[in-house]
Amino acid sequence: MESLDVLIRAYGYPALFVGMLIEQFVPPMPGEPLLLGAGALAGTGHLRLWLAATLALAGTVVGDLVWYEIGRRGGHRVLKWMCRLSIEPDTCVRRGEDTFARRGASALLIAKFLPGLNSIGQPLAGALGMPRRRFVIFDVLGAVLWVWLYVGLGYALHDQLAEAAVLADRLGHRDHRRRLRILSGRQGDAPPALPPPVAHRADQPRRTRGEAHGRRGGVHRRSPP
Repeated sequence: MESLDVLIRAYGYPALFVGMLIEQFVPPMPGEPLLLGAGALAGTGHLRLWLAATLALAGTVVGDLVWYEIGRRGGHRVLKWMCRLSIEPDTCVRRGEDTFARRGASALLIAKFLPGLNSIGQPLAGALGMPRRRFVIFDVLGAVLWVWLYVGLGYALHDQLAEAAVLADRLGHRDHRRRLRILSGRQGDAPPALPPPVAHRADQPRRTRGEAHGRRGGVHRRSPP
């Protein structure tokens, strides 16, 4: 949430729109954390709730329309290329087609909540020849459900999300310092040297066992004349 706060402060509300648009084309970048962060920032007063949700919705729908056109023009070739990134590339297209065959355009209402279909639902609708007007209606409704659900959760749980972000930041800094200490110990610190053994001087007479015992007892025994 802190990184999103910095991004919004630096570039304003358009950063939220661009972020939701980019996440449509970058598979490792899910949109749910961005929506949760936007809702949490709205809960703390950094953003206006309705404006943040509207911009996030706009970025989502624009990305969906782009994918719809790509699927409509590229057909199944695009779908096979996209399914290479999925967990089950062999059944990716077939399962999506089965979902649309059973539910029709209403599958777009839940497409963003279903793993697998959330990444190929829009281009698949274009490849299957769904009319553009029908696609826009159901895709916008599905995007409204998806965006407002996660933005609303972030808004309602903004205190818990802020505490979790602070805790994660502290744990990250602590782990970073620990790693630095380990690396510096391996590279720069040498083991402490042992003290050299005490050598017996040749000009110093050795004490006999009896003299040592006498000195410990506090009495110095003189040898008889």
